Amino acid sequence: MNPTGLVRAKLSRTIIAVRDGYVIRLDARKIGHAGVLIGAGRAYKEQKLDYGAGLILEKKVGDRVFKGETVAWLRAPTRRA
Repeated sequence: MNPTGLVRAKLSRTIIAVRDGYVIRLDARKIGHAGVLIGAGRAYKEQKLDYGAGLILEKKVGDRVFKGETVAWLRAPTRRA
């Protein structure tokens, strides 16, 4: 696969840890809803996907995090919501 052909996200939002601790759970429904809001997923079959949008989870359940550390990224080519 050649990544140079992919749509590049113009907007990026970093989700950071507000305190030290461990990831104890991830809410898949909320993560999926966030994906739909930025265009990376569909709420209904006919809805178009935005191939420049996406979510990157840097941590998984059980991982240690420190205050100020990146937990996730949201990326989108345009502001949607």
